[in-house]
Amino acid sequence: MKNSTRFLNAFVAIEEYLRQKTSQDGHMGFSQMLRAVGKREQNVKSLEYDLKEFAQLRNAIIHERAGDEVIAEPNDLVVKAIEHAAEMVTRPPTVFPLFKRNVITISPDTKLRKALKIMYSSGISKLPIVTGSRCLGVLTSSTITRWLGDCVEKDAIDLDNTSAESVLRFGRKKDRYAFTSRQTDLFSAIAMFESYERKGQRLHALMITENGKDSEKILGIMTISDLPKAIQAVEA
Repeated sequence: MKNSTRFLNAFVAIEEYLRQKTSQDGHMGFSQMLRAVGKREQNVKSLEYDLKEFAQLRNAIIHERAGDEVIAEPNDLVVKAIEHAAEMVTRPPTVFPLFKRNVITISPDTKLRKALKIMYSSGISKLPIVTGSRCLGVLTSSTITRWLGDCVEKDAIDLDNTSAESVLRFGRKKDRYAFTSRQTDLFSAIAMFESYERKGQRLHALMITENGKDSEKILGIMTISDLPKAIQAVEA
């Protein structure tokens, strides 16, 4: 199959997706559809610049012909790029199952000594505190460090009688965690971390549940350290 045919097939898939998403808005041009859908879907917004570039090349392929033949064939890299973009627009990867994990949780009354042992042996720095099926917060290594600092000043460190829940109050307001549905696409998940950073806050963990509710079982977790893996998954 010619590169031009592959390119046009991918572009048509993108265009049809955008048109389907804007079917209630009447006839719109490609750029208008991009803006409209980009306001609702982060994957389209993130790819908007590249998609506009592809639209210009598509116009050149369609309109600048010598008889029935295109004047220039797109090179392999361009074809690969638009086919990847079509995949990201129409079927963007989601946080689940990429970040599916057997998330270790603790109860509110778990003693800090036990929590520290779990974190050390498991090589993790964040422990969701769950009661019943509801998450009360996330115990992090930085929160424990601030607790320790307070204890040193008071010369009173008690790992055996301090509950995990009581340490949560040493967490900073700018330290956040959030919940998201297993259907959330990676573009949206990455944007959530970025939005917190723009506000001078930090999203430490994105907990994944069936419908994004804190009362549901945690199916997976995405942390700041997972961002490179997420970005790699959406890049060509």
